[in-house]
Amino acid sequence: MGGGTGPSVRVEVNPTLLNSHGLTLQNIQSVLSQQNAHEPAGQISDGTTTADIVTNDQISNADQYEPLIIGYKNGAAIRLSDVAEVTEGQSNIRNADI
Repeated sequence: MGGGTGPSVRVEVNPTLLNSHGLTLQNIQSVLSQQNAHEPAGQISDGTTTADIVTNDQISNADQYEPLIIGYKNGAAIRLSDVAEVTEGQSNIRNADI
């Protein structure tokens, strides 16, 4: 058997740090979902034909995720890198090449 998995960004959250800032995994999930929305940005039309304007706002590298603001505490921004280790890896870490 052979094969491989695609690249992925892994976010390993430290629950103690997350809790110390008064945040939850839901806060992180919400921010990550918003950053990876892949939706039409609008439409363009010439009167007879209409087309969606599609942009790819997805981020794909660990260093792009680290500065994301996941919340605020006492007016200071809490960034993903403050509560989690963000690394690049494989989408399925349990696959093994045989």
